[in-house]
Amino acid sequence: MNNNNTASAADPGALQQHNNDDANDTNELSRAQFLSFIITIVISSTISLCGSFIIMRMLWNKLAKKVYHRILFTISIVDVVLSCSNFVHLVLVPQDKTKNPYAFGTDATCSMVGFLLNVCMVSVSIYNTFLSINFLLQIRYKWKDAQIQKRIEPFVHVVAAVLSLPLPVLAVS
Repeated sequence: MNNNNTASAADPGALQQHNNDDANDTNELSRAQFLSFIITIVISSTISLCGSFIIMRMLWNKLAKKVYHRILFTISIVDVVLSCSNFVHLVLVPQDKTKNPYAFGTDATCSMVGFLLNVCMVSVSIYNTFLSINFLLQIRYKWKDAQIQKRIEPFVHVVAAVLSLPLPVLAVS
């Protein structure tokens, strides 16, 4: 039998301390783990950037034709900003507020990246919702592209701006 278990059985406080030590050990990441985490995010962000740029290039000449082309183009633009923000967010936090040994940011850079991440995540969600509504209206209800362009598309951009800004602005102020 392990001495720690024997001591723990006799002293419940020692068991609690032993459990807390184990929990702290599993929550702490080593420098190598942080670096691998950062590399993983950099790789996934780079792949996302490449995909967004490819989509934007493919749609560039088609923007005036279909509503869904403009939606996908807008999602790609927002995804570029989101991927760039995601690319740097782990290192642009103040070193005194994280256990990341590679952090070198300030409160201002942290706030800026947090603002961009929040705005972009909400915007992408809104535009993805609109893309789904667009297909629902065209396929199920037989709406024409011109109807959606006149009746719904202008409002979606306003809704995306209005719904994506309040929370990050409140957080920054």
